[in-house]
Amino acid sequence: MLAVILVTWLWSSGAPDRSGGPEGLRIVSLEAEDTLDILRDTVVYRGEVTVEISGGSAAITDSDCPTRQCVRTGWISKPGEMSACMPNGVFIEILGGHMETDATSY
Repeated sequence: MLAVILVTWLWSSGAPDRSGGPEGLRIVSLEAEDTLDILRDTVVYRGEVTVEISGGSAAITDSDCPTRQCVRTGWISKPGEMSACMPNGVFIEILGGHMETDATSY
């Protein structure tokens, strides 16, 4: 239930500027919420989850969750793209820029 609330809140909180490219990476976890520069390479740890930012893209690169679906999701780089480790309650989202609509999100 908490995961559903977090995802809903993440989607509804703050409307990013959709006029340019990616502007940042929002990381939401049970510990904290941060917005980081997507162009600054770094590694962030949220409990047992590792989030990497490199070359304007981000990914959950390690997790202790059972299926590791979050790791297999791979790198995200376009505004509006998200990845989540549901068992650990960690969500990442590319902010800003022009959000594209595809067949799955339409």
